[in-house]
Amino acid sequence: MKAPCLSLLICCSFLTYSQPGNGFALYEEGLRRVGQSFGTISYVVTEGATGSVESRFDLAGLLTATTTDLAYTLFGMETTSNALEIQDGDYTYTYDLTKQSGKSSIDKTPSDLLRYKSMEESRLALLEANGGERLANETVLNRDCERWVMKEGKYRELWLWKGLVLKAVVKTARLTYAYEATEILLEQPSIDYPTEITILK
Repeated sequence: MKAPCLSLLICCSFLTYSQPGNGFALYEEGLRRVGQSFGTISYVVTEGATGSVESRFDLAGLLTATTTDLAYTLFGMETTSNALEIQDGDYTYTYDLTKQSGKSSIDKTPSDLLRYKSMEESRLALLEANGGERLANETVLNRDCERWVMKEGKYRELWLWKGLVLKAVVKTARLTYAYEATEILLEQPSIDYPTEITILK
């Protein structure tokens, strides 16, 4: 299933634009999560399911939209899922595009860390908080990546290049799957909220 068209406009981000702690507010405060200002990373699912993942980021990682399309077998039945997760500063909005439902959450820990630590120090603190252990570097998409194994959280393994995820192993309640980057485009992406989906608190 093709990802929905997304546009990064102030009017499109109306749901959180006026809220303290959103991506725009944190960016104006001088915070940055990654060194690259914006881009799009495309992935292919390699284990546990079939499908694709696409991650678009802007505002130096303070605004991201990740679309995940999966097909897998669960209890002998063929199952599909189509999800969109938007991280807007401290806020996370998760949309089930198949069921047309969504939920939101807030986590101020990453931005609080960035206020007194560097990007690198903040990233390491978050990885270690999830029981992260760094292993030997590996190459993904011809880039030298840090490899991390986590004991907690949905990401159980991460391959990071300059703070960007190029490969991951994800554990959910239903399945564990892996995906790997196939292309990186360092161009201005477009990000928008689905207006037809009601977010539940």
